[in-house]
Amino acid sequence: MSNRKRLSIPILMIITAMLVAVYGYWIEPNRIVVREFVLDDNGFDAGVTIAQISDIHLGDHFSDKQLLPILEEINAIGPDILVFTGDLFDNAQFYEFYDEARDAFLSLDPKIIKIAIFGNHDLGGGGYRIYRDFMKDSGFTVLVNEKMAVEIDSQAIEIVGLDDGMLGNPSYDFESLDSDPDTFNVLLVHEPDIYDRYTEYPIHLVLSGHSHGGQISFGNYIAITPPLARLYKRGLFEIENEAQTKLYVHTGIGNTRIPIRIGNPPEISVFTIN
Repeated sequence: MSNRKRLSIPILMIITAMLVAVYGYWIEPNRIVVREFVLDDNGFDAGVTIAQISDIHLGDHFSDKQLLPILEEINAIGPDILVFTGDLFDNAQFYEFYDEARDAFLSLDPKIIKIAIFGNHDLGGGGYRIYRDFMKDSGFTVLVNEKMAVEIDSQAIEIVGLDDGMLGNPSYDFESLDSDPDTFNVLLVHEPDIYDRYTEYPIHLVLSGHSHGGQISFGNYIAITPPLARLYKRGLFEIENEAQTKLYVHTGIGNTRIPIRIGNPPEISVFTIN
């Protein structure tokens, strides 16, 4: 091999790495992907839409201005129910733009209700009260090891929201879940691997986040995910149990640790139950 060819290979690798970094910093974090799913095998026929967002991580690596077009897209979709599955701030103690972020969240207007649960970043660093008050002021119902029922066309959706699995104490009496075929049961849990404790119960849909899909990944082959997001890293999983549970791992909206996303653009997931 000539000296010129030997030199061109590392130069090409450097240029490629620079282009990937530019894409990951400037382009992908500002894309919005809407992923839609139809769940029609559970005997529930009300035609309800649930939109999910997760892992916004407002802070140094994701701003309220980046968030605005995503919230506008949610309002354009017009879901019946909107759920947020944790990690609003990257570090609540150091975030400065609460008023702007609250106004943005107040603009969210699903047809029925907005529901939120805690993530590990919402509890760490004394963030519990900040997050709880922020979400309530923004019109969200915050569930901590609680269940609420939403009735639509004489059918019920029961939504259980667990406490965070890393820094909180997730605990709920799942024996109390309604197994009536006219009831659709949803579990909100920030860390997806927590679900493995509850596979025997009549849970039809599990919505989680936490993993960011690795934030930088190339398919499912290279995706380094945090603890409690290693069994289920990203996307939709079908669980072979009596309830035919569907588990969805949201890849998140914002960034943590580094301001780069590759292979995981900000997403809105939408589930139609019919």
